[in-house]
Amino acid sequence: MSWPIRYHAERPERPEIGDCWPAPWLVAEGEVRTFFLSDAHLAARAAGAITRAPLVVRLPGGTDFCVDGPTFSAGQRGTGGWAVTGEPPGLTLAPSINIGGSYHGWIQGGVITDDCDGRKFP
Repeated sequence: MSWPIRYHAERPERPEIGDCWPAPWLVAEGEVRTFFLSDAHLAARAAGAITRAPLVVRLPGGTDFCVDGPTFSAGQRGTGGWAVTGEPPGLTLAPSINIGGSYHGWIQGGVITDDCDGRKFP
Protein backbone atom coordinates (compact mmCIF):
# COMPACT_ATOMS: atom_id res chain seq x y z
CA MET A 1 0.00 0.00 0.00
CA SER A 2 1.18 3.54 -0.65
CA TRP A 3 -0.10 6.85 0.68
CA PRO A 4 -0.38 10.19 -1.15
CA ILE A 5 0.96 13.27 0.59
CA ARG A 6 -1.74 15.83 1.43
CA TYR A 7 -0.53 19.35 2.24
CA HIS A 8 -2.21 21.33 5.04
CA ALA A 9 -1.43 24.94 5.96
CA GLU A 10 -1.38 23.89 9.64
CA ARG A 11 -0.96 20.64 11.55
CA PRO A 12 -4.23 18.71 11.36
CA GLU A 13 -5.93 18.04 14.68
CA ARG A 14 -5.68 14.29 14.01
CA PRO A 15 -2.89 13.73 11.46
CA GLU A 16 -3.15 10.67 9.26
CA ILE A 17 -0.49 8.89 7.22
CA GLY A 18 0.48 11.21 4.37
CA ASP A 19 -0.54 14.50 5.99
CA CYS A 20 2.12 17.20 5.52
CA TRP A 21 2.31 20.61 7.19
CA PRO A 22 4.78 23.44 7.81
CA ALA A 23 6.73 23.63 11.07
CA PRO A 24 7.35 27.40 11.38
CA TRP A 25 8.38 27.07 15.04
CA LEU A 26 11.69 25.64 13.80
CA VAL A 27 12.51 29.03 12.26
CA ALA A 28 10.49 31.48 14.33
CA GLU A 29 11.28 35.21 14.65
CA GLY A 30 14.75 34.95 13.16
CA GLU A 31 15.76 32.08 15.42
CA VAL A 32 16.64 28.80 13.73
CA ARG A 33 16.53 25.66 15.86
CA THR A 34 19.62 24.13 14.26
CA PHE A 35 19.48 20.85 16.20
CA PHE A 36 16.27 19.90 14.37
CA LEU A 37 17.36 20.88 10.83
CA SER A 38 19.99 19.24 8.62
CA ASP A 39 23.24 21.01 7.84
CA ALA A 40 22.32 21.03 4.13
CA HIS A 41 18.95 22.65 4.88
CA LEU A 42 20.61 25.25 7.11
CA ALA A 43 23.18 26.09 4.41
CA ALA A 44 20.48 26.40 1.73
CA ARG A 45 18.38 28.60 4.05
CA ALA A 46 21.40 30.84 4.79
CA ALA A 47 22.06 31.19 1.05
CA GLY A 48 18.42 32.13 0.43
CA ALA A 49 17.74 28.98 -1.63
CA ILE A 50 15.05 27.88 0.84
CA THR A 51 12.53 30.34 2.19
CA ARG A 52 9.63 28.04 3.12
CA ALA A 53 9.10 26.72 6.63
CA PRO A 54 10.48 23.26 7.35
CA LEU A 55 7.97 20.52 6.56
CA VAL A 56 6.65 17.61 8.61
CA VAL A 57 5.04 14.45 7.19
CA ARG A 58 3.12 11.81 9.17
CA LEU A 59 4.67 8.46 8.26
CA PRO A 60 3.29 4.95 8.56
CA GLY A 61 3.92 3.85 12.13
CA GLY A 62 2.80 7.25 13.47
CA THR A 63 6.09 9.19 13.34
CA ASP A 64 5.92 12.91 12.53
CA PHE A 65 9.00 13.22 10.32
CA CYS A 66 10.71 16.55 9.49
CA VAL A 67 11.80 16.18 5.87
CA ASP A 68 14.32 18.99 6.41
CA GLY A 69 15.76 17.41 9.54
CA PRO A 70 19.10 15.73 10.21
CA THR A 71 19.75 12.04 10.44
CA PHE A 72 19.85 10.43 13.86
CA SER A 73 21.52 7.18 14.86
CA ALA A 74 21.41 5.71 18.36
CA GLY A 75 20.02 9.03 19.59
CA GLN A 76 22.92 11.05 18.19
CA ARG A 77 22.39 13.84 15.67
CA GLY A 78 24.21 13.29 12.39
CA THR A 79 25.35 15.92 9.91
CA GLY A 80 23.47 14.37 7.00
CA GLY A 81 19.90 14.84 5.95
CA TRP A 82 17.70 14.21 2.96
CA ALA A 83 17.85 15.76 -0.49
CA VAL A 84 14.38 17.27 -0.80
CA THR A 85 13.03 18.19 -4.22
CA GLY A 86 9.63 19.40 -5.32
CA GLU A 87 7.00 21.38 -3.50
CA PRO A 88 4.33 19.84 -1.30
CA PRO A 89 2.46 17.73 -1.96
CA GLY A 90 4.83 16.55 -4.74
CA LEU A 91 7.89 15.98 -2.56
CA THR A 92 10.69 13.54 -3.32
CA LEU A 93 13.33 12.64 -0.73
CA ALA A 94 16.57 10.73 -1.05
CA PRO A 95 17.83 8.50 0.43
CA SER A 96 15.15 6.30 2.02
CA ILE A 97 13.69 7.07 5.45
CA ASN A 98 14.45 4.49 8.12
CA ILE A 99 12.71 5.01 11.45
CA GLY A 100 14.20 1.97 13.21
CA GLY A 101 11.59 -0.63 14.04
CA SER A 102 8.75 1.59 12.82
CA TYR A 103 8.97 2.41 9.10
CA HIS A 104 11.53 2.12 6.31
CA GLY A 105 10.57 3.48 2.91
CA TRP A 106 10.60 6.36 0.46
CA ILE A 107 8.79 9.56 -0.39
CA GLN A 108 8.78 9.83 -4.17
CA GLY A 109 6.70 12.16 -6.32
CA GLY A 110 4.37 12.97 -3.45
CA VAL A 111 3.76 9.36 -2.44
CA ILE A 112 4.91 7.47 0.66
CA THR A 113 5.88 3.95 -0.36
CA ASP A 114 5.23 0.62 1.29
CA ASP A 115 7.59 -0.38 4.07
CA CYS A 116 10.80 -1.89 2.63
CA ASP A 117 10.96 -4.32 5.56
CA GLY A 118 7.46 -5.68 4.94
CA ARG A 119 5.63 -4.09 7.87
CA LYS A 120 1.90 -3.51 7.22
CA PHE A 121 -0.06 -0.45 8.33
CA PRO A 122 -3.79 0.29 8.43
